[in-house]
Amino acid sequence: MDSAESPWKELQSANVFVFSADQPMQVRQTPCSMLVSKVRDIQQVIDAEIAPLSECPAHFSSERKALLFLPGVYSDLEIPIGYYCTVHGLGRRPEAVEFRPGRQHKAGPVCHAADPGGAGALDTFWRSAENFMTQELLWSVSQAAPLRSVVVKNKLLLHDQGQMASGGFMANCKVLLVVGSCSANGSELCRKCRKKKKKKKKKKKKKKKKKKKKKKKKKKKKKKKRSKEQRNAKGRSEGKRAREQQRKENTTKQNQKSKTSIKSGKKQSWEKKHMLEYASRTVVPALGSRWRRLW
Repeated sequence: MDSAESPWKELQSANVFVFSADQPMQVRQTPCSMLVSKVRDIQQVIDAEIAPLSECPAHFSSERKALLFLPGVYSDLEIPIGYYCTVHGLGRRPEAVEFRPGRQHKAGPVCHAADPGGAGALDTFWRSAENFMTQELLWSVSQAAPLRSVVVKNKLLLHDQGQMASGGFMANCKVLLVVGSCSANGSELCRKCRKKKKKKKKKKKKKKKKKKKKKKKKKKKKKKKRSKEQRNAKGRSEGKRAREQQRKENTTKQNQKSKTSIKSGKKQSWEKKHMLEYASRTVVPALGSRWRRLW
């Protein structure tokens, strides 16, 4: 084997397969394997060693298989995960190992219902997948089939064409678009799983929400201003009317007072004149010449 693959010598065996993206679609095995030191196609290895375990007769098989993928991009692979099989990415993060669909539209790891004509996925047990990223993932399982640290860009389907599925376990998974579940008599146990949409759509939605909020605030402010102006106008008009009424009342009162004062003054002047004339005619002649001089 190459020096770059030397750290994985201990893992290599008849049941453990280590795949590398540097040599696309190829895998090496140790002499202890049934395939003695031959370079073969990855898909051929999967079809020969792992595909038979995905059928229902392998329910009580004695074989155990592990597929380990070194960091890189793997395209146009179909990996049917069967009984007693596990698929692991060997990167530090799930994004380090990516499965992409190619010309044949094979998206990578897949887990179909073990008994499609009968129990569906109710007896799809004893398998696992961990630490990789894929475009779409069909994971129709029941108990003892964990899915950990997986990133799904588009869709994660938890059923196989609507057939029954029961239970399951997911942890530290991230789905960017849709999670489709059709569990008839059970549910998935999810821990620290996140369903997220794309950032662009989120940003657009946030911007739209902000714009709507701003418009609503502006409308409210305008309504408040209008209501205040209307109230002020009403108050001003009422105040003007009250002031005008008070002015009219004051003017009428002043006119009445002036008229009464004029009348009283005329009466007083007439009475004075009348008294003087009466005194000059009657009192003064009776007093004599002495009082005439004083008068």
